[in-house]
Amino acid sequence: MTPRRPYVTAILAVVLGWTVVARVGPALAADYYVANKPSSGAGAQEDPFGLADLPGPDGKLSRALSALQPGDTLWFRGGEYRCRTKPGAYYLGYIRPPRSGEPGKPISFRALPGEAATLVPAEAGQPLLGSNDGGPLNHVRFEGFVVQGTIGWLTGKGIEVAYCEVTGQYVDTADNHDGIRVEGADGAWLHHNIVRGVKGKSGNSTGIKVYKSRNLIVEDNWVYDNIRGIFDKDSGTNNTYRRNFLTKEGK
Repeated sequence: MTPRRPYVTAILAVVLGWTVVARVGPALAADYYVANKPSSGAGAQEDPFGLADLPGPDGKLSRALSALQPGDTLWFRGGEYRCRTKPGAYYLGYIRPPRSGEPGKPISFRALPGEAATLVPAEAGQPLLGSNDGGPLNHVRFEGFVVQGTIGWLTGKGIEVAYCEVTGQYVDTADNHDGIRVEGADGAWLHHNIVRGVKGKSGNSTGIKVYKSRNLIVEDNWVYDNIRGIFDKDSGTNNTYRRNFLTKEGK
């Protein structure tokens, strides 16, 4: 874990000792780590957070999430994370920051390169990743996860979802059922994701679904084996869809 510390200038005294003059500057971005061990940890690379530090069934933020400040990254080691999702919390992301990031300083959730971090819900319904905590969260990035469920409610400004693989399932419903759901977002960027297997009784079972969002860029995604591929369903403005590969089968 990269510590936060002030910039310190040390001035040598004339005869003995040191006089230390501290100048407090901007907080340094911190890297935290989490592994799929059942116990707790300090969040450092050598002693990562564990499953006990992720949210519980009550859906409240936890140690591994509440520490995050703009510019910070929470790195996920490889393994399967059985997420203790909250029943009925359809609009609350299980993994979400406690606050917004800032332009150029997003709060990031990333799988370590070369390691498959797989998120599995204990109970269907709650999105596994999202940028809503009772209100929009801005400048949040999700990268490199394998998600056996849903990414969404993606709202707020400057959201990025990249290099994730979302595996849906059949749900016996004609209501909304999505792999990635974007609603009320401004300037989101969805790219290089794979979304497959979102099926139900109607076209509402969609790989990527967008509501009332603007200035989106949705590009270079492979969306296949869903009832509907990409659905800009409600009042999209100035949204760009390009180089997305939509197929019925995974061929």
